Amino acid sequence: MHAADTGFDLTLTDALDYARWLAERIHAAGMSAGLTGPTALTSELWPTFDFGLAIGCVNGSQCAEYAPFTRAKKTVLHVELGDELAAPALCNAAKALGFDALVSDPGFTGRCIACSDL
Repeated sequence: MHAADTGFDLTLTDALDYARWLAERIHAAGMSAGLTGPTALTSELWPTFDFGLAIGCVNGSQCAEYAPFTRAKKTVLHVELGDELAAPALCNAAKALGFDALVSDPGFTGRCIACSDL
């Protein structure tokens, strides 16, 4: 990312150009391109990507960054870490945002709850 100290003099324009180039290559290969973080770039990049991937935004409060996707009727896939007890509240929050969500076990055991199943 342009804001990270990489030792290279990268700008915001460099980051945006690279993301657009990458999406173009993905589309040229016949695949869909999804955008996840840094969420600060979403407002510029959403038209280039087919869907958003929000990770932990309900607990982290960055979900508003994906509003351009939902306004454009593009899918936002959402993964939140939690358990069976937390899932209903997390799923309701994601549903209110128009996201397709699942709640994944914080221990990354492979267990998850698809919000569509609740």
